[in-house]
Amino acid sequence: MNVSTLCLALLSFGEASGYDIRKASTEGNFSYFVDASYGAIYPALDRLESDGLVTRRIEVQDGKPSRHVYAITDKGREALVSQLMEPVSADKMKSEFLLLTLCAEHLPRQRLEQALDQRTAEIDALLEDLESKSSNCDHPPSQWVIKFATVMNRTKRDYLKANRDKLIALGKTKQSAAAE
Repeated sequence: MNVSTLCLALLSFGEASGYDIRKASTEGNFSYFVDASYGAIYPALDRLESDGLVTRRIEVQDGKPSRHVYAITDKGREALVSQLMEPVSADKMKSEFLLLTLCAEHLPRQRLEQALDQRTAEIDALLEDLESKSSNCDHPPSQWVIKFATVMNRTKRDYLKANRDKLIALGKTKQSAAAE
């Protein structure tokens, strides 16, 4: 899946500017799917427009640059469906947190406690956000995605809590760190 597909998917929910697409793809409801920078979004939108898959209109704003607002066309909806029919790649997981835990035996136990507490707090905040999105959403496919993300993150949080002491025990005590 690529940035063009992300743009079409987002535009299938309504009009948006390149800025709106970037914001939704980094911190909004579409931040869970494909990484998209401005350097990828705007060329994708230009290609989609030249291919007749989206239209662009310009909104003049007082004291600000004009805003380019994109909308998906019928041809764009067909292209979106076609792209979504292609096989999808396996999910990719990259985690600095997991690298830190992989090296637990090299770290002081206090650092491991700190990392676990921080990650647990981040997951709890995400779960709160997902709960808020769920209660404010009446789109069934979005509800399904939110519930899936909720289950995955509850499982991660539960694993961290259940196995916290095991990881911390692998770390160095103050005495073992001082001995080095």
